Amino acid sequence: MRRKEKGGTIMDAGMSLIEEAEQIINNGRQDAYGTPAECHGATAAMWSAYLQRKLRTPVKLTPRDVCWLNTLQKASRDAHSPKRDNLVDVIGWTANVELAEDGPRAPRTTSTNGHKPTLSEECVGGAPV
Repeated sequence: MRRKEKGGTIMDAGMSLIEEAEQIINNGRQDAYGTPAECHGATAAMWSAYLQRKLRTPVKLTPRDVCWLNTLQKASRDAHSPKRDNLVDVIGWTANVELAEDGPRAPRTTSTNGHKPTLSEECVGGAPV
């Protein structure tokens, strides 16, 4: 199967959108940028300061706001030029809401047959896709 690279991560071209987003999130992204709470928290503070100064009114953005604003940016880009990358990134940004607020989830349990479900399997009720 063909492979492609995104941000230094090699992925199978046949991956689902969810699998691709999961691979990006879980393969070195936090090593490169810090945890979602750290990274999006810092961005929220910088955006808040900028907007507060520009609008001359109190503004307090959160890491969750950063994720949603980036999701809206991807929606805007997709409205102009639909691309798979936009969809993958929207999944990634919405997954980062959970990671920024709650930290990493506990490891998924392995089923009795030794199969550890992927994010995409969990999203479709646990059946391999």
